[in-house]
Amino acid sequence: MSIAEVRHLPKVIGIFLVTDKEFFSDIDPLPFSTSSQLLYSGMEEVVKQQLGIFESLWNKSVSGEKKIAEVEKDIVSNGTKELTDENEIKFRTFLLKDPYKTQQLLIQYIQKATKEILIILPSINAFFRHRKIGIFNILEKKLFNINNNNNDDDDLENSNKLLVKILTPANNKIEKNITTIYKRIKKTNKQKEENIEFRRIESLSEIKTACIILDKKDVIIIELKNDSKDNFLEAIGSSIYSNTPTTVFSYISIFDTLWSQTDLYNSIRIANDNLQSTTEELRESLQILANVNQELTLTNELLNHHDRMQKEFINVAAHELRTPTQSIIGYCEMIDAFPENTAKYLDPVKRNAEKLYRLTEDILDVSRIESGTLKLEKSKFDLREIIVNLIEDLTAKMKKEESAIRSNQENPDKNTNIQLIYPELSAEPLFVYADKNRIQQVLSNLLSNALKFTEDGVITINTEKFLDKINNNANNEENEFVSIKIKDTGKGIDPEVLPRLFEKFATKSDKGTGLGLYISKNIIDAHGGKIWGHDNNKNGKNGAEFGFILPLYNI
Repeated sequence: MSIAEVRHLPKVIGIFLVTDKEFFSDIDPLPFSTSSQLLYSGMEEVVKQQLGIFESLWNKSVSGEKKIAEVEKDIVSNGTKELTDENEIKFRTFLLKDPYKTQQLLIQYIQKATKEILIILPSINAFFRHRKIGIFNILEKKLFNINNNNNDDDDLENSNKLLVKILTPANNKIEKNITTIYKRIKKTNKQKEENIEFRRIESLSEIKTACIILDKKDVIIIELKNDSKDNFLEAIGSSIYSNTPTTVFSYISIFDTLWSQTDLYNSIRIANDNLQSTTEELRESLQILANVNQELTLTNELLNHHDRMQKEFINVAAHELRTPTQSIIGYCEMIDAFPENTAKYLDPVKRNAEKLYRLTEDILDVSRIESGTLKLEKSKFDLREIIVNLIEDLTAKMKKEESAIRSNQENPDKNTNIQLIYPELSAEPLFVYADKNRIQQVLSNLLSNALKFTEDGVITINTEKFLDKINNNANNEENEFVSIKIKDTGKGIDPEVLPRLFEKFATKSDKGTGLGLYISKNIIDAHGGKIWGHDNNKNGKNGAEFGFILPLYNI
């Protein structure tokens, strides 16, 4: 007593050791014998509980010095009450090595329980083994009887109620069994509160015991020896029974901790599900954002491309407008200076005025195409007649240019030694139903391009009738079409221009705006036809070929 404080308690309830961090309890009826077994826990809740029990016992005890003095004087202190044999409570802990006796003890105590049954099962197979020996049938029967008795009682608050809580690992098969048990019990339970509840815990390899706590007075701990066995007796090893409060309360604390953890795990699972859902929504949003960003990037590139083309067009158009305008102004000044040569200067003024008019019309046509206001005035006419008239007009124009070169009125850097050939000149008419002026515009554009890029050689116009199927015809009928091909022997199509041949401002020439083919394509498309261009240039000899297809007039 000089190195430790010793106190006396009339009847020690159990034997245990508790520190601020750990708890030990001897579970053998012969304390600290060579065969004794220890119960250990480092759980904070269990340690706090045992410290509380120790403090309670400590407060009921008397000091060692005082007890020694009383013993020496043969005096019993009035401050303590010895337990007599009549009110003595027998607390015991014993080991069962026979699995059959464990099974009998388990069934017996579950049948005796009246208030609360707490069960921890270590594995999925353990659930089915306990079901096979009838544990769940006993629970259902007890709950059925209690519910029936309570339903007949007017005062439900004072009626008996058995509360069953079960912690078990689970799979789909177990969950179906649990659902079936719930449904059967629910039919007989008219009370609002549930009196049986299963909660899922994860299988832990280090936990090899089942634990059954009954009415907070008895605990049965069953060792799991071989979980692969279906038979209850073959699967379990030795077992421990105890009604010692310290041991029972320790396992109650363990159960309550695990039960609380299921709430935490469920909250985590719900949070994880919500997080996964949010992550999936975020992933979808990111994908949508990526698509939108890609579309914006593409749109931005198109806008930049359009902006570059527009600036290029403005520069080209300004140049194209400036050249004939300056020529007209120059010739008008010449007329003022030399009135006697008015007739001589009127022709170049007229040519440049016509060039300005065509350029203005091209700009207006592009505006109509892009705004969707390009209108067609269709009628029946002979396509061959337009071709012949254009050849005559262009031939006359080439003769005038040749005459101008000879008279040195102008000095265009171009050779006019070009032949226009139309082999089908004497063929039968080619009637089409189309806008005559617009088709003439397309032919004029194609022939003008051929003349522009052919310094010396031949330009051939060919027409050909053929049959083709109309895709949108339900009967898949064939219809008659005509193709017009214009082939030259010029320098061909520039490789940089070829991929964007029918786009706006597609030109490498220092003359022209690059709008002619763009306008021509939109006119042919509006007629339900097709237009194309090929570079036939091989070793700089065979030039280019342009053509389009139109449906023939069908009565």
